[in-house]
Amino acid sequence: MCASEARMSLCLGLTLVGLKPASVIRLGREDKELLREYRSELSRKGVEFFAIKSLGGGTQVLAYRPDSIDALLADGDIVGFLQSYGYDCADRDTVLARLAERMRGEDFPHELGIFLGYPLDDVIGYIESGGENCLLCGCWKVYHDPSAKMRIFDRHRKCYDCICAKLKQGMGIARIFNLKIKQKEASL
Repeated sequence: MCASEARMSLCLGLTLVGLKPASVIRLGREDKELLREYRSELSRKGVEFFAIKSLGGGTQVLAYRPDSIDALLADGDIVGFLQSYGYDCADRDTVLARLAERMRGEDFPHELGIFLGYPLDDVIGYIESGGENCLLCGCWKVYHDPSAKMRIFDRHRKCYDCICAKLKQGMGIARIFNLKIKQKEASL
């Protein structure tokens, strides 16, 4: 197992098992090669990839579950929130294109938290407070209902710990997530 496999397992794990609608990962050259090997199998597992920002020598990618993003876009409160940042929520592709546009802008688009599975009330709380005065800090900063959010954090931590244990046993991404290697595919 290479370092790239371990990093991808840790960065994508919660999305691969369905605990998060999406994850962001920075892909370097070695990572892109690994992703090409597994892309169709990851798609079979319900995870797709969308480049959201080019970085010096790499690409920042949103690994997402289309069904989960669609569920977010079916929530009227989330749609209203995203529209306030210039999103046309007519379809997933349009929303992802707007997210990529916002990622390339001057200001960091804190609405990214919605796509990463952060509750709307906490994303709004973060934006309104400038990241200050949270009630709990874990996978994200919590501004409402910390006991409920702590239960989510515990589920995430247990999954992450399980992935770490499997990595320590020498398992790679294919064994951890039951992926089969496919022929190399076209680049991102």
